[in-house]
Amino acid sequence: MAAERPSVGFAGVGQLGSAMITRLLAEGFAVTAWNRTPTALSPLAARGARIADTPAELAKQCDILLTCVTDTEAVHQIIFGPGGFASAG
Repeated sequence: MAAERPSVGFAGVGQLGSAMITRLLAEGFAVTAWNRTPTALSPLAARGARIADTPAELAKQCDILLTCVTDTEAVHQIIFGPGGFASAG
C-alpha cells in the first residue's frame, strides 16, 4: 500500500511557481496556492489547485510549504508579516 502524499502549499505563482505547481498536480499531489495577485491563481484552480486567502491559511492547510517569490523582503512578509505563515500558530 502506497503512503499518502503530503499536501503542498505554494506561495508565489509567477512563471516558475506556476510551472512547479502544474507539475506537482500532474504527479497527484494535493496543492494549495496563494499569491499576492489573486487573479494569477485562476489557471491553477482550473487544474485542481486549492486556493488560500492568506499565507497563514496556506500554512494551516498544508504539510509542506514552498515559496517562489521575487526577493528577501517578499519572503519575510510571507513568513512574518500580517497573516503570514508564522501567525498560523
